[in-house]
Amino acid sequence: MIVSSGSVPYDDEIEPFALGVTLSGKLTGTALPNLPGAPIAFVTDKPSVISDAQAIAEFCEKTGCFSSDAINSIREFYSREEKGRSIISWPIKDAKGARIAVINIYRNKKDIALDEKRANRLVGILQPFTLMIRDLLADMN
Repeated sequence: MIVSSGSVPYDDEIEPFALGVTLSGKLTGTALPNLPGAPIAFVTDKPSVISDAQAIAEFCEKTGCFSSDAINSIREFYSREEKGRSIISWPIKDAKGARIAVINIYRNKKDIALDEKRANRLVGILQPFTLMIRDLLADMN
């Protein structure tokens, strides 16, 4: 394990990556639909639950807006390992209500919350933690 600045542990098993978002409701030019998970949670300000990350590539195929190369890259990314097979994404807003981040919680198996009812319950239970994280992020500024 590598330690990053500020003595916060760094997980050297996780590869960083960025997902773009389309903030406008209209898709114009090169804008693409938002992917399930963090991008949708960020744009809608609502938690997003992905029961099986393999479904992200299927979502891209169904929209018809993604190239076959992009779909294959997404499929390959989520099929490489068993890590992060299901995901719950929570949007974080600052005290003024502006979007600032998304927190993802991963499970290394499918069905992180088993069903929609349990997913909603888990979202409710974790809401106080998202508020604490918001406050911690605000204190960093």
